[in-house]
Amino acid sequence: MRFCVVCLFLAIGFFGISENTNSQSKKELRKMQSTQNFFVLDSVLKAKRFVFDVDFITDMTAYRNKHINPSINFIEVDGDKGVIQTGNYTGIGGNGFGGYTVEGKILSYNLSQDSKNLNHNLKFSINSKRGPIFITIDVTSNNRTTTVIGGDIWNGHLVTIDNSGIYKGHSY
Repeated sequence: MRFCVVCLFLAIGFFGISENTNSQSKKELRKMQSTQNFFVLDSVLKAKRFVFDVDFITDMTAYRNKHINPSINFIEVDGDKGVIQTGNYTGIGGNGFGGYTVEGKILSYNLSQDSKNLNHNLKFSINSKRGPIFITIDVTSNNRTTTVIGGDIWNGHLVTIDNSGIYKGHSY
């Protein structure tokens, strides 16, 4: 009987150690994946050829999230050119997609990395026909992006230009 009790405690002990080791290795794996993502995003941001696809906008006046179409709501950086576009499903608007499209030359481009927290902060400005537009984008290692434009918070993710699938409207 004592032998069975001792075996039972040993089995429980080994299971606890195994479970602890398993959760620790999962944590290490997630940390490794986040580190790899951080360096991939770093190279994408430094190459200046990406699209910030907007998945939803938090309307700060109504404090609610609006899910939107990322193929017509985006910020594009292509070398020294930039585009900001909004749209909706009505199609009524200056750009043909129910919103606006602003294109221009990128005047400043400041990228900073936080290697401890695996985040990026990008600040740049686009010189458009309507004047300069200043944008700050925060990017996490799991490719979640956030920026504030016109008092609304834009949330989404980054993709390369070749994988974006965006539709540009008429700019003004």
